[in-house]
Amino acid sequence: MRKLFILSLLAMIIAWGISGCGGGGTSADPLGTDSISSFGDTSGSAVSQVNPNGAVSLKTTVKNAAGTAVVGREVSFGFVSNVSGATLASSSAKTNGAGEATILYMAGATAGSDVVRASISNGAKMDVSITVGSPTGAGEWQIALDGAPTSLAAGQISVLTATVVNAKGDPVSGQRVTFDFLTDNTGTVIGNKSGAIKPAIIYDITDSQGKAVAVYTAVSVVPAGTTVEDIVQATVGTIGVDGSTNFVTITVSP
Repeated sequence: MRKLFILSLLAMIIAWGISGCGGGGTSADPLGTDSISSFGDTSGSAVSQVNPNGAVSLKTTVKNAAGTAVVGREVSFGFVSNVSGATLASSSAKTNGAGEATILYMAGATAGSDVVRASISNGAKMDVSITVGSPTGAGEWQIALDGAPTSLAAGQISVLTATVVNAKGDPVSGQRVTFDFLTDNTGTVIGNKSGAIKPAIIYDITDSQGKAVAVYTAVSVVPAGTTVEDIVQATVGTIGVDGSTNFVTITVSP
């Protein structure tokens, strides 16, 4: 009977230990399973547009593997790209009772696209792009950019598809979309459908569905045990007048 009691007690302790290591609910995250589920301005938008020298609050949400908000988790914030000369009010913040950490972004004076990254200690991260431009006519066109795929092995390609819509959400055809690097860490190339590659200006004209296409070709060699990231942006029109820009992050492994 005594042996049975001890075995039962041990089983309860083991079960409690496993449930307590579920990767969330606290800042401990022993299994490294916490993740950043969203990152954008406080209205919930993934992409923001602000005036030069304007400001916007950015909010990120951290959840554990069960989808529960993680309280007290430190989130680090930094720039992946800073074209406007922007600043952040702080480099880190802790999540509140809803698993949310908020940071104030203050744009610089130069028009362009900044990229801010939120990350936690287990390597989980998420980026948000902020367009800095004049408010006159801003937002007439909006552009989205996708890569298929965004995780590549050395030498592989990703098809970059930009989609342009107007303020009503209707596709915009016949518009020139320019593809370029925000950051180029691999020395790779972007080419258009006709085969031209940078340093030529790479662009495509949107079709009836508002889509323009380019091709990203990963560098042929990546050192073993490493990964590198490139950020590609697509731009339509004149930023701050009728245009928009967006980005996609591509990771290249050996």
